[in-house]
Formats: sequence, C-alpha cells, structure tokens
Amino acid sequence: MLGRPKTSADVEMIIELYEKDKATLTAMLVNIREIILSNQGEDQVTLEKIRAYLKGQGIPV
Repeated sequence: MLGRPKTSADVEMIIELYEKDKATLTAMLVNIREIILSNQGEDQVTLEKIRAYLKGQGIPV
C-alpha cells in the first residue's frame, strides 16, 4: 500500500472515514505514525505492523 500509486478508491475511503468519525481517523493516523517512528530503518517490519494494525481496525489491506 505504501509503495503503490494512490487511487480514487483510496481517497474515497479516507474521506469516508474522516466524515464518519474524525476522532477515530485521527487516532489511527497517530498510531500509524508511532509505528513508523518506532521502526525506522526497518521498512518491511514497519509495513507488516501497519498492515496488521489496519486489519485489526477492520480496514481491508
């Protein structure tokens, strides 16, 4: 997901999540940022942790 071009479906999903619950989306972004910061230099580990986090949140990856 991180290395591919973004599609209109990606943008629509982000907008839908934002409109649905701004607080939840903000918390998700903060959590993803923490995953990235805590795994700097380990791209594959970071990607897997983000995927697992999103799946746990019910977002298809």
